[in-house]
Amino acid sequence: MATLPDLGDADALRDWHTSFRAIREHQRMYWDDAVGAWLVTRHADVEMGLYDHRLSSQGPTSFMAQLSAEDLAKFADLQRFYESWMVFSNEPYHTVVRGSVQRVLTPRAVQKRQEAVRAAARSLLDRARAEVVDVNSDFARPLATAVISEVLGVPEQEWDNCSRWSHHIIDFISAPQPDASRAMAAAESYDQMCDYVYHLVEEHRRTGRDDSPMLAVADVGAHAVVGTFAQFMTGGCDPISAAIANAVATLLAHPDQMQRLERDRSLIPTAIEEFIRYESPFTLVPRVVTEPMTVAGQHLHEGSRVLFMLLAANRDPGVFERPDEVDVGRSPNPHLGFGKGSHYCIGAGLARLEMTESIEAIIDMAPNLELAGQVEWSSSLGLRSAVKLPVSVSR
Repeated sequence: MATLPDLGDADALRDWHTSFRAIREHQRMYWDDAVGAWLVTRHADVEMGLYDHRLSSQGPTSFMAQLSAEDLAKFADLQRFYESWMVFSNEPYHTVVRGSVQRVLTPRAVQKRQEAVRAAARSLLDRARAEVVDVNSDFARPLATAVISEVLGVPEQEWDNCSRWSHHIIDFISAPQPDASRAMAAAESYDQMCDYVYHLVEEHRRTGRDDSPMLAVADVGAHAVVGTFAQFMTGGCDPISAAIANAVATLLAHPDQMQRLERDRSLIPTAIEEFIRYESPFTLVPRVVTEPMTVAGQHLHEGSRVLFMLLAANRDPGVFERPDEVDVGRSPNPHLGFGKGSHYCIGAGLARLEMTESIEAIIDMAPNLELAGQVEWSSSLGLRSAVKLPVSVSR
């Protein structure tokens, strides 16, 4: 009988694909004690679950319910904060907030940012020299932070603070189990973020900024204003920087695919989809059962926690031919890296743009990019990232 991984073990999460291949092959629905949730790993089951409205999106609420009563009371404000995020909300709140902010990230609005994103990517890459630099900390995260900060109207002197808040807030809810020390860091970042956002929104009102996503939801309430800022900032920093770093790590591990892109730039759009499939930054979508129901062949009671594992589904051999191989020309590519249904990633277009401009810049400016050390992958359950990616950049 196969030995299944312990997801409470950081090494099992760093070796993500081996661990979840074993789970996917074991059974359709898998209960993990360390995580305290049911895991769904096969493509058809995951896709079906993402469309099922009987499954509540308030995953962080059930996640935090695993804290002690004392800690849960201490972090009640933090819990309400996560519940105000569009991605973790249900109807009608979700529809109202999403409809209010959608215009900020329409395809046309994203396309207008192309030149600025291109300039930022090339400026960051131009600063790299022949010595060793880290793709994540020296390129991907500064780029992602700069782009989303501009969307939110955050001045450059505040970028580092916003990046730090984003990291702590995502780090807590991406862990296998709620941890009080991580919750404290997230709560402190939330408090600091609140003070800043209220000031920023007043500045936007004063200057008449008409594309502020926070002002777009001001009528919904202060909780929606802060929640919208947080979702844009966290979504724009951590997963997009991870997507860029993961794409570069994938190309470095598969130089033949880099050569294909150098020969044929028309493959870049399909390559971006392949990178999202192969190393999806957001690995899961949390859901909570709202009524007795069957999910992936397993009868579940109300209140059950279910994690739909996007990255595991994206390696399902029943859907993808040679799923553990990279093919920058793969088509069709029905990956679930951006989710599905009403909660489909609102920032998918921006992520694709930043990834595209990053790859274009590397092909043009650093065609001899080389790995200069060991790649270190995150040990998070919810966010897959090449957190350390040392490279040498030669001209």
